[in-house]
Amino acid sequence: PPTELEALVSTLRFRHLAPSGPDSLPTYPFVSSDPMCMSSTPHLLFSGGCSAFDTAVVDGVRVVCVPDFERTGEVAIVDLETLDVQVLKVEC
Repeated sequence: PPTELEALVSTLRFRHLAPSGPDSLPTYPFVSSDPMCMSSTPHLLFSGGCSAFDTAVVDGVRVVCVPDFERTGEVAIVDLETLDVQVLKVEC
């Protein structure tokens, strides 16, 4: 099976945010258009609730897997000018 980052990169390459909806995800089927299709390429694509932090740059797009904060105590901080990413560990 693909890693979470590989799945997110595939989402970027497919240009579709929910490729299996509505069959396996609770999404509403649209007849004339699909609001889950990306009409333009983003600069940043991220997904939360991941098991661990991971990131890559794919065709100029920063892709970030943001870890589950409650479990890891980690926050991903993205510089929107450079798209550099840092992880901040919060310990309570």
